[in-house]
Amino acid sequence: MKNIILFLSIFILYFLGCKNKGTEPINQDDKYPANLNFEWVYNTKNIIEYYDSSGHLQNPDTTDNGNTIVRIAAVNQTIGDYTNLTLFESYDINTPGNIAKTWYQNSDSGLYAIAYFNAGASHVVIPKSNYKKYLTFDDIKLLGVLPSINLFKNQSIQDSILYYQIPRKVLAYPLSIGQKWVELYTPFYRERYIDKKTEVQFNGSQVECFCIESDWKDYNTEFTDYVGLKEGIVERVIISDSVAFSNANSPVPVSFGRITTISKLVSKNF
Repeated sequence: MKNIILFLSIFILYFLGCKNKGTEPINQDDKYPANLNFEWVYNTKNIIEYYDSSGHLQNPDTTDNGNTIVRIAAVNQTIGDYTNLTLFESYDINTPGNIAKTWYQNSDSGLYAIAYFNAGASHVVIPKSNYKKYLTFDDIKLLGVLPSINLFKNQSIQDSILYYQIPRKVLAYPLSIGQKWVELYTPFYRERYIDKKTEVQFNGSQVECFCIESDWKDYNTEFTDYVGLKEGIVERVIISDSVAFSNANSPVPVSFGRITTISKLVSKNF
């Protein structure tokens, strides 16, 4: 029994990102910037293209979804058995009362998403069509914009705060070319990896970023983040291909196309 308890304790400490014996802690400057009251403003655009009978994309339709505020509202929070959590809040400027919240643990091994509230309230990572077009429900699930539907079967801490069944490893430290990790196990398996560094424009300057891509088998979706150690996410690009579109009069698909969602950092307060 003692051996079992010891094994479980070691496993939990490792999984939550505690440093291994004999390793040096990661410098705060090498982690995602997550200080209290840090704030980012992102602009998000959707580009919808449709396939013609020959399989070529045509008729691009661009929608500006406006700006989204992302801010760190609290640090050193405790939720259930998790401690030292950082609370990120996000909301669209047009709907400031509709706030999404995610609690992260910024440990020495990576940035882990632990729990969330009101997922999908803001645009930053959400592919959406304009009001004249509709995605099928299966497409919405495929894009991962409704995590509360199929991520959770366990209890919540409060009425609408939900845990990830397995903490989502958003980033693996140290950020470096060649780094690869499993981000999600459920409701789908997805790996992420850093293939290169590149420069992304922000406020008229070129910012050096890690290009963090996804290995998402069986899904026609490319999910790429450009992350700077000083700036955080500078740009996010989600390309969803072979998306089926229906309309208000037809529940079955009437056309197929590709959705490209681009979120760009336009300002920050630090």
